Amino acid sequence: MLKLLKKIVSSRVGLILVGVHLCLVIYAFSGKTPDTLDNPCIEPEQHFAGHSTIAQRTFHWTNESLIFKTVSLLDIPSMVIAAILMIPFGWILNDFCYQATHWIASFWMLFCASVQWLIIGYAIERFYTYRKNLFK
Repeated sequence: MLKLLKKIVSSRVGLILVGVHLCLVIYAFSGKTPDTLDNPCIEPEQHFAGHSTIAQRTFHWTNESLIFKTVSLLDIPSMVIAAILMIPFGWILNDFCYQATHWIASFWMLFCASVQWLIIGYAIERFYTYRKNLFK
């Protein structure tokens, strides 16, 4: 198991995909200004339909760039897994303030997305190696 994990983490294609994903996420978030809250520990009272908050930035699907939409759609599998793995820790996150909870959740989503891209890159490398050896 550790040998497989080491192969996945050292996958060159996987590391490139993680780097590209990180650059796209940083680019998508760079155009957003953080929400300014009077008290960062109290959840804002205004919630608009279709808005979500990630890392203290508000997003609405119809107003976002194509890059953000594409990255969001490609990250759906990792976001589902991140949400499922976060369920046992929900009671712990309730003790943190609103802003800290969003930053922890955002980091966790980015970590899970990075793992997803490492696995996809490893699978691409394995497929390419298998195909190359098959047609020798």
